[in-house]
Amino acid sequence: MVIQRWQSLLLFISALIVGAGLIFPIGTKVVSETDLTGSSVDMLVEDLYAFDLLPLFIVLCVAFVLLLVDIFLYKNLRQQKQVALVCVLLTVVAGGIGAFYGSVSAPVMMAISAILTIVAYTRMKADERLLKSYDRIR
Repeated sequence: MVIQRWQSLLLFISALIVGAGLIFPIGTKVVSETDLTGSSVDMLVEDLYAFDLLPLFIVLCVAFVLLLVDIFLYKNLRQQKQVALVCVLLTVVAGGIGAFYGSVSAPVMMAISAILTIVAYTRMKADERLLKSYDRIR
C-alpha cells in the first residue's frame, strides 16, 4: 500500500505528539512537605501533567481535536489549509504556555508538532497547485 497523501500522515504524527503531551508528564514540579510546626521538612519532586495546568490542557485538547479533524478535510483543500494554520498557531501557543510554566519537553514537543503541520501545509499547497495544473490541461 502506497500512501499518496503525505499530509495526512504528517498530521496524524503531529496529532500523536500533541496527544502524548496530554497523556505523559511534561515536566516536574517541586513540592515541599511541612510538619506540624509549619517548617518545611522534605522537598518532593512530582511529575507535571498537562491537566495540572488548565490553560495548557485546553489548548492541547483543542489542537489535538483539530489535527484529527483536519485529516478528514481532504475533500475541501482550502478549509484543510486554514485548519492546519490554526493548528500551528495552537501548538505554538501551547509550547509558549508550557515554557512559561517551566516545562522543558512541552516546547520541544510542540515545536516538532508545529514543524510537521507546516510541512503538511506545504504538501497541501503542492496538491492545490497540481489540481490547478490539471484544470488548465482540461
